[in-house]
Amino acid sequence: MDDHTQQLISAVQQQLTATTTALEIVRKRQQILQVAIDKAESLPPIIVQAEERSGKSKRKGGGGPTEDKQCAWDPRLIWDDEEVGNWVEGEEGEVDICGLGKRRCDKHSGWQKTSGFSLETEEIQLVSSFGTRFD
Repeated sequence: MDDHTQQLISAVQQQLTATTTALEIVRKRQQILQVAIDKAESLPPIIVQAEERSGKSKRKGGGGPTEDKQCAWDPRLIWDDEEVGNWVEGEEGEVDICGLGKRRCDKHSGWQKTSGFSLETEEIQLVSSFGTRFD
């Protein structure tokens, strides 16, 4: 095998390793997201006072406190790759999640769907890079 061929093989192997590592990180992020979603769904509702509700018009008789699900956004969702790589499922520890009402929290609005969609898109791109480069 000549030197040029060897360099090409080495470059492809490095690219494959990098893509595989990135795919492992995406899949770990998906696990973290699922843990966060499961936790959010298991939390009891919170009581939100009328003045705390955002964007809600005060209807007749509707000015009292109401129940709302917690936002429950988990800061592990924005960990860097090294932190994600070191994460072990089951070793949850205490996580300081967002305690605002889901309808009240504009900062984390829709985190479950948007995070899931983003990770799914990234995974598809990584997997498709194998097909377009190695067919």
